Amino acid sequence: MDVAELIEELGAIKTASNTVYKTYKELKETEDKLKVELFAKLHDTGLKSAKGNTYTASIAEKPGVIVTHEKSVLDWLKESPDVEADAYIGLKVTPFKTFALQVMKTTGEVIPGTELQTTESLSIRANKKG
Repeated sequence: MDVAELIEELGAIKTASNTVYKTYKELKETEDKLKVELFAKLHDTGLKSAKGNTYTASIAEKPGVIVTHEKSVLDWLKESPDVEADAYIGLKVTPFKTFALQVMKTTGEVIPGTELQTTESLSIRANKKG
């Protein structure tokens, strides 16, 4: 390909990708609006899941930990003989949250400076054929 052909092909590809991206953004915006509306309707009716002709929607609850007081957490880590506090120096929040959730599941203890928080998410999946 010569320079002119490369320019033309690149221009056409760029135009096509911009068009696809614009369509994607519009679809994503519509998806987000519909998700909010469906989530609200499921909550209003008290349903955790609902089935349409082609798809099923369900609300899933997932437990999580939030750090509310970092100093209390660090003090707890220093005082706990079973925990290598060095692993959480500077409180690497994501690995600590996983650890705190595991502590809660195994011992029932909520680490001082943390709170248990349940988050909900909406999932949509295709119905099984059969």
